[in-house]
Amino acid sequence: MLLVGLISLNACEKDDSDDMNNSGDDSVNKSVMFSNSSSDYPDGIDTYISANYPGAAVHEVYLRQFADGSVYYEVELTNDVELYFDGEGNYLGMDDDGDDVSSTELPQSVLDYINNNYPDETIVQAEIDMEDGQMVYEVYLSNGMELYFDENGAFISSDDDNEYILESDLPQSIVDYINSNYPDAAIVYAELDYEDGQMEYEVKLDNGMELEFDGNGNLISSDDNHIAIADLPQAIIDYVEQNYPERTIVKAELEYEDGQQMYEITLDNEMELYFDLDGNFLFSEED
Repeated sequence: MLLVGLISLNACEKDDSDDMNNSGDDSVNKSVMFSNSSSDYPDGIDTYISANYPGAAVHEVYLRQFADGSVYYEVELTNDVELYFDGEGNYLGMDDDGDDVSSTELPQSVLDYINNNYPDETIVQAEIDMEDGQMVYEVYLSNGMELYFDENGAFISSDDDNEYILESDLPQSIVDYINSNYPDAAIVYAELDYEDGQMEYEVKLDNGMELEFDGNGNLISSDDNHIAIADLPQAIIDYVEQNYPERTIVKAELEYEDGQQMYEITLDNEMELYFDLDGNFLFSEED
């Protein structure tokens, strides 16, 4: 993992470290945060963003320079999407909690490795994601093992902290919650994990929602909870238009706060507004 030094808004530098690769050409020896001025990074980045994310703007840009001299840019947009570009501004990939891939799309070397080393297990889910400047396949097996491979299918590492469980093994309260709140969604996988010694359930749905529950089946949090602005209750749209006529909504999420679900709306001035599920205004926060 990269420990990123966030320094001033105008290309100040700080030595950075990489706990996974702290020596050799893969280590990061410089990390720089720029302002959102396009003069600080290649023009190709703005061109790509304008073409593919017309409703978003650049929030922050980070330059990662490796010990071997290679560089890449990490660009965070106002809609929370993170994009990666090489030193010339060519698009490399994105970080949105991983893009799902089917087992048939995995390199044959990945399948061979799993067949040779885990012949009794099946692939539950596979994702491709950007990690430390390179594309990585993350493969989840039916025994809870997580395997990591590079983009060529070469094995990198494994992690067996979590245990995959069957939907039938989930507490009934979790199943009831999902059926009540996401009646059109199906469970992709469920994990049993331990955080600070406490048992937790993590459930991913086929609509991209990730839910976490405590050992008794009570909802703790939800993740990847972005929703389309067009799907917001009309009452929220009306409230924003009446109270913030000069502002636009740049992000909308369904969050779990203070024991209840609510909408979190972010405006283009970074103001955050909170509404209940019927669209009634609750409170606001200024970031």
